[in-house]
Amino acid sequence: MFISVAEIRTIFDKSMPEDLHDDWDGARASVALILVNHMDDLNICFIKRAKRDGDPWSGQVALPGGRATDDEDAFTVAERETFEEVGVILSRTSCVGRLEPIDVSSNLNRQRLLLSPVLYLLEEDAIGQAKVASPSEVDSVFWVPMNHLFDPNSHTTIKYPNASKSAAYPGIGFENYVIWGLTLRVLRNFAEVIGRNLPH
Repeated sequence: MFISVAEIRTIFDKSMPEDLHDDWDGARASVALILVNHMDDLNICFIKRAKRDGDPWSGQVALPGGRATDDEDAFTVAERETFEEVGVILSRTSCVGRLEPIDVSSNLNRQRLLLSPVLYLLEEDAIGQAKVASPSEVDSVFWVPMNHLFDPNSHTTIKYPNASKSAAYPGIGFENYVIWGLTLRVLRNFAEVIGRNLPH
């Protein structure tokens, strides 16, 4: 196994960031980094977002999640959005911890947005439970083993916004998906916390 559940629990017990940012005056969002032990490897749940006008991440691979309403905390948002998008129930007892929030304002034409990734460890049956629960938001749901995510041979590039007029960005290829951009940034932060090198 690439890393054990026990190791992750120990690491996050010691590295839980404080949920401050009281001075943040912009919007907030949260994503769920969901891990499931399957076939002797931890697998992470990803979604491909549906193509929607006005969505800056339309059609891209992402983690389940969304924006906060009112004064919701990061955990509440991750749990609500995950159920709405993929039908998986996340309980607070399955939460292991959080990564440091990311200021993603530069992705949104100066709109201020703070993204908080929250980590959950679930039982294996969550893989069968995950489905497209909101077709207007989610195109597909898939799981990727951590061994694949951290394999240098999984490296690829993606041209954005299109092949004819674009820049090339690093990513992780999996089947017909490419994990890149903000989602790859979250994975890099996760890799740093668990002391592993993400070679992408």
